[in-house]
Amino acid sequence: MAEQESQIEWVLMLGMVLFVTGFTLILLGSLLSAGANLSAGGVVIIGPIPILLGSGPYGQILALISALIALLVVALYFLWFFRRRSVVQ
Repeated sequence: MAEQESQIEWVLMLGMVLFVTGFTLILLGSLLSAGANLSAGGVVIIGPIPILLGSGPYGQILALISALIALLVVALYFLWFFRRRSVVQ
């Protein structure tokens, strides 16, 4: 049980570090490229419905890359969930 709590704490800490790192990179990028030709893209998943967002010359490519990364994360989550479920039984 303590090992599971340790894993949960590790995943939460990793999520917070990735969030702060991403926010910092976005902030620095926007400050350093004022007036430049910018592109942005992303994906928002609400339930089973993905919403792709993109603007700028490379917005579509960035949105597609974001969607692929989101799909990979969801697939890895399901693999982890079903593997964990089969180990518990």
